[in-house]
Amino acid sequence: MTFFRRSFLILLFLAAISGASAQGKLHASYKVAEKYLKAIHLHQWNDAVELVETKSLDNLKKFQKAYLLKAPTMEEEQELLRLLNMGDISDLDKLTAKDVFIRRGQAKTKRLIDADAHIAEMKKSLVMKTLGTVPENSDTVHVVIRKEFAAQGKAFSELAFVSVVKEGTVWKISLDAQEPKVFNIKDKQE
Repeated sequence: MTFFRRSFLILLFLAAISGASAQGKLHASYKVAEKYLKAIHLHQWNDAVELVETKSLDNLKKFQKAYLLKAPTMEEEQELLRLLNMGDISDLDKLTAKDVFIRRGQAKTKRLIDADAHIAEMKKSLVMKTLGTVPENSDTVHVVIRKEFAAQGKAFSELAFVSVVKEGTVWKISLDAQEPKVFNIKDKQE
């Protein structure tokens, strides 16, 4: 074997090892992100909500109420309430934040033309591969996942970016971590 060929094979071997070790360096929280995305795609709202941090769920409930209050017409407000299986905006106050998340998810499921067929197709075809994790700090990790699936006879490939935060000792999905944040410059400098 020539020196060039041997060197080339060694480089290929080292590249393969480093690629494998990069995959092995995924932050452990990626499993929560994959589990959450799978539950969302399969419309398993009760499972998905258990993976979301409390702060995000509370913020989602506040957002939902503000959104309902801003409905441009009474007809649109009533349609939104119907989708959420509520009679009045005040019903939202009686729900837990988890219930609001679940009802929003169920509203998405209701909008599907044939939910059972859609979910069955998703179960058969959904494939996820975590491409990487980026720790922002000790309590926040961002996960990049490639999702491939079929729906309505079409194949899809999407890149998902999911943020995971530590709630106590457990990793949970943050619905808020990717939201833009605006700070007063004076407050940041002090």
